[in-house]
Amino acid sequence: MELFCTNKKDKLSESERELIDRSLIKMIALDYRPISIVENIGLLYYSKQLQPLYTSPNRKVLSTQMIPNAYNTIFQQLWAMLNYVEHVSVTTDIWTSGSTKAFLTLTCHFIHNDKLWNTVLATEEFSERHTGENTANMLKSMFEVWNIDKKIVAVVSDNGANIKNAIIEHLNLRHHACVAHTLNLSVQEAISKDETVKQLIAKCRTIVSHFNHSVVASERLKSMQKQLRCPLYKVKQDVSTRWNSTLTMMERLLLLKDPLSAIIVSLPNVPPFLTIAEWEIISDLVPVLKPAELMTSELSGARYSTMSRIIPLVRGIQHLLMNKKTKSPPGKSLKDGLLDVISRRLCMLETNQLCAKATFLDPRFKKVGFGLPANADNAQKLIVTELANILNLKSGLQNQETDSSLSNDLSNENQTNEGDDPWAHFDEKATKIRSQSTPSSEANVLIKS
Repeated sequence: MELFCTNKKDKLSESERELIDRSLIKMIALDYRPISIVENIGLLYYSKQLQPLYTSPNRKVLSTQMIPNAYNTIFQQLWAMLNYVEHVSVTTDIWTSGSTKAFLTLTCHFIHNDKLWNTVLATEEFSERHTGENTANMLKSMFEVWNIDKKIVAVVSDNGANIKNAIIEHLNLRHHACVAHTLNLSVQEAISKDETVKQLIAKCRTIVSHFNHSVVASERLKSMQKQLRCPLYKVKQDVSTRWNSTLTMMERLLLLKDPLSAIIVSLPNVPPFLTIAEWEIISDLVPVLKPAELMTSELSGARYSTMSRIIPLVRGIQHLLMNKKTKSPPGKSLKDGLLDVISRRLCMLETNQLCAKATFLDPRFKKVGFGLPANADNAQKLIVTELANILNLKSGLQNQETDSSLSNDLSNENQTNEGDDPWAHFDEKATKIRSQSTPSSEANVLIKS
């Protein structure tokens, strides 16, 4: 607290200044603030009120000295941590900034000291053509900088042909398509197939846009909500490329149905409003889309493992959709379309080895998480085989250790008469049981325990 109180000192100590500098850098990083914030009059005034003895660094010092130094410190700490980790998975994406520059980001996921870590290792501008070879070269360089190139279990990305080619063909790594991205494509495909749904969404978009751009309309809506003693909400505009924002837009319209209907006839230059039948269709569409939104949220978590949840979630969303009761043809069309596209795009994940093994090994799911018993049995066989190989290797190492110590045991044999050793009977039985067991049988016992 002393740092932020006025005191009688003439200047801050080096440690006090460094602490405030680090806090400034942390604020910029965590809040995604521009470096120019250190020259904003408001921030300068605020910092002087907190600590008059502190002078904020200028933009040049911040960008050329302080941030690079902070980066190097964190880099060394994270590099040392990754050096102790045996296995990692990574996610990567190529994206475009608001200034139309392309970047490639690499995020690493690993367990250290029984804690799940997710950290961005690099974000670099990708100015070359996004070919498989160029993408692979950039990823390879990032892997080598962090010394994880031999530790990668799987690489997760979208379904883009170039990035898949880079991972599978050029880097020879296991690729896993981002399920949340696949789900997003699935919902977009289902929506685009029904012309009535598309036209209705476009109509909703026009109405919302009118209220967002008309002061008169938005004020009348606010006034009517107060008059009806409703919670004060604003309409929400969607983004055409994000179906979940379209769902949010329709949900908000349903909440505002009464006040909107009450004022719409008295507003000037208002676009065509929703009919009773269209309101019913929206009421049908929202619950059909809601399970997909919840699944997307589940798969976007960063503080827990998501791989084992994929198969149960896919089966869960299928079950929910099949039991949804729709009242309108467009609602039924969207429901059937979603079931069809999920069956084509996502149900095959039940036979994906990574997903299947992760689900089976999750004690919450085991075989119950699968839709088809045969797929659960196959997952069990995969794990038993893999575990048997591990046990077989371990057994071979133990036998080598036993052989090396055999001479020591023989040297003591004459000192203890077998007829006098109370452990002799147990040793004989244990040896017999071990000789009859195989790595596969031991693996089966471990899986069932």
